[in-house]
Amino acid sequence: MKEKLLLITSILIVSLLATATTATKPVKAQATTLTIVPALVTGINIDQTFKINITVNNVNDLWSWKVKFSWNPNYLSLVRTGTGPTDFDITEGPFLKDVSSTLFLPTPPNETGGYIPELSCSMLAASGATGTGTLATLNFKGKSLGTSSLNLSQTVLLDWITAANKTKITHTVVNGTAIVIPEFSGSMILPLFLGTTTIIVIMAVMVRSRRRRGYMDVP
Repeated sequence: MKEKLLLITSILIVSLLATATTATKPVKAQATTLTIVPALVTGINIDQTFKINITVNNVNDLWSWKVKFSWNPNYLSLVRTGTGPTDFDITEGPFLKDVSSTLFLPTPPNETGGYIPELSCSMLAASGATGTGTLATLNFKGKSLGTSSLNLSQTVLLDWITAANKTKITHTVVNGTAIVIPEFSGSMILPLFLGTTTIIVIMAVMVRSRRRRGYMDVP
């Protein structure tokens, strides 16, 4: 009897220790990512505008960021707001400026090459933003039919504690894609269907007529 009680007690102790170890095991932090949102834009007509966001996810104490942004200039163009070298529809997102004042510096885009050499923003205070949010928004329009990648490169994220030492926040990049190809609306489907049906009927009548006249062998 004593041996049974000792065995049961030992089992309970081991179970409690295992539970305690599991309960105190640290939860792995989610990885920081820099992404294009939405990741896929399709159904874009020529001259139709659309916006994409540069978004940071799961970041801690972000104080400053910098990226190079590129696209295929054969299929897309950045929307202009004027005739000057910096007059493009590029706006700062709310993620940093909701925490403090910021300095947002987009360099003039290279329209021929299809890239912005540098988009950057830094807080004007010793603080950082934590979580997920939009860093910048860019407005594009379809130029010709085709597929363009939306790429982030030379990306840098700095937290406010280590900004003086230029220590980067480790992160991964997720790029996007835009497809300029018209979508058929409901108003277009019926005319296309009726037109196709009419052509089929006309061809069938012509074949039948030729058979009756002896131009084609009747099977």
